[in-house]
Amino acid sequence: MPPVAAPAAPVIRPVQTDASGRRVHEPPAFLLDDAQRLAARQAGEAARAASAARRVDRYKIAYALATRAVRTQAESRLLGRDLDAALAALPGAPRCPRVDVMPAGDNWRSVCWPMLQRAEAERLRDRLTERGQRVELIEF
Repeated sequence: MPPVAAPAAPVIRPVQTDASGRRVHEPPAFLLDDAQRLAARQAGEAARAASAARRVDRYKIAYALATRAVRTQAESRLLGRDLDAALAALPGAPRCPRVDVMPAGDNWRSVCWPMLQRAEAERLRDRLTERGQRVELIEF
């Protein structure tokens, strides 16, 4: 019978404390640093944009719903959240692939795009207008 190897001794790390005597915990090794997190976020945004572009390329015309033009990007983001929430609250309404804040001259607009069928875009516009949202149908 071969000899059984002794288990490896556990690695004991000294407890690190800060100047006030509190324990300092190291972040787990699986967390991403800032550069990796930024790269992952940009890769995800690029993949979503490429996916939307591929869907739009299959059709000659696509449609978008846009909020009114506002002066600041922050106000446009708030209108985009309202638009997204209103779309989510509609029964049976498909969620738009993207709700983005886009420049419109000197102003900003939140845009829900792409929608591939005009009838669907008009139906959503009419239902949002009934609920008090001011949106415009844009063909591109």
